[in-house]
Amino acid sequence: MTVQPATAPTAPASPTAPASRGSLRSVLRFLTRSGSVQVLSVVVLLLIWTAVSSVTHKLVLPSPLEVFQAWLRIMASGELPTALALSIEALAIGLAAALVVGITIGVTMGWFRRVGRVADTVLSLALVIPMVGLIPTLVVVFGLGVQVRIAAVFLFAVPTVVINSFAGTRSVDRKLIEMAQSFGTPDRHMLLEIFLPAAMPGIAAGVRLGIGRAVVGMVTAELLIVSAGIGLLIQRYTGYFLTAELYATILSILVLGIVLASIGRRIERRVMRRHGRVSAFG
Repeated sequence: MTVQPATAPTAPASPTAPASRGSLRSVLRFLTRSGSVQVLSVVVLLLIWTAVSSVTHKLVLPSPLEVFQAWLRIMASGELPTALALSIEALAIGLAAALVVGITIGVTMGWFRRVGRVADTVLSLALVIPMVGLIPTLVVVFGLGVQVRIAAVFLFAVPTVVINSFAGTRSVDRKLIEMAQSFGTPDRHMLLEIFLPAAMPGIAAGVRLGIGRAVVGMVTAELLIVSAGIGLLIQRYTGYFLTAELYATILSILVLGIVLASIGRRIERRVMRRHGRVSAFG
């Protein structure tokens, strides 16, 4: 009788690797949800800024501390709050008008197919036209008051809102419309209860992108047309080589844009979740 040699028992697979991968996913998920990634990126950016400013002249790149001190000075003097109030006034009115007009035109283009075919060509032309080149025309039409700044904000934002609203209507399943028509649903009910809710994700994306374009239009108008608001501060600080105050003003515009963009992302995220879709921002 042959005796087979005894073999050593095989050790069970170590769960270390899967566990480590799972813990890594948990850490990344926690950082993403808690906003720690954003905070860490800001800290890294400030460290890089501090390092670069230490080897450059302060007229070229002041340090973050100098910019913060300048921001405190222009806030205490009332220059920055007054300028922001003037700029936000034109921004709010122009953006509101752009959203109302843009969403209305975009939905109309999607609801009436023939209107959409004709207006689509006009919108394609509007996208390639440099809006800055139309600013002299705005001055001729509206003068140099607050109206021209509102018109500039409107002009910069409305094409983006129209195009995204129209794209949202084109994503509506036409079978839903045909089914509603077969049951004799009135057009008004189809528009309000089927068509518009299905197009809301595209409309929400247009609102988010339109906000960013409106901020660009506000700053452009105040720099090139009317010396008022934020544009006036930028011109003044540039002329007097007050670089720290200039950076503080620009960063204030950046913070304003980030806040408005986050509001737009929240709107889009809620609309997408309500309609069972996944937003690009989670």
